[in-house]
Amino acid sequence: MVGGSIGKTQGLFGLRAEAAFFPKKYVMSSDIDHNYGLYTTEQLLSGIAIDYFGIRDAMLTFQWFADYMKGARGESKLGRNNLTNTATISLTKYMMNQRIELETFAAYRINEKAMLVDIRTSYLLKDNFKIWLGGDLFTGNNKGLIGFYAKRDRFSIGMEWGLQSKSN
Repeated sequence: MVGGSIGKTQGLFGLRAEAAFFPKKYVMSSDIDHNYGLYTTEQLLSGIAIDYFGIRDAMLTFQWFADYMKGARGESKLGRNNLTNTATISLTKYMMNQRIELETFAAYRINEKAMLVDIRTSYLLKDNFKIWLGGDLFTGNNKGLIGFYAKRDRFSIGMEWGLQSKSN
């Protein structure tokens, strides 16, 4: 894998870009009789993001990702298009000196016309202990990565506990 990233902040905005190239990528194929269902291809991934810091104690991010796989023609072999595009938006808001975090994230798979919306809130009880609850909503058809979960929306609750080491 070969890749790189760049970023620049100017005033209330940040701009980021990333790219990665995989010269030999193994992916699942829709043709199970060929090479045990595995297909070898080249893959190029890229992304661009714009961050906005103009909302007090918050960050708003817009992102676009492209995923190109050589040799995947239409829906053949890979069960997907050779180029897939995803647009995302994320808003994270902090309150009470960053002890409460509200996060909303949405991803739209343009080729598949499928969307994921993730809403989560968390509360930092101690420096190493956080509780959270959230939910995910899925739309789309069964063919895509996100659409596969359509009508399987979920609610989640959890905790994170980090171990701290004592220093002398």
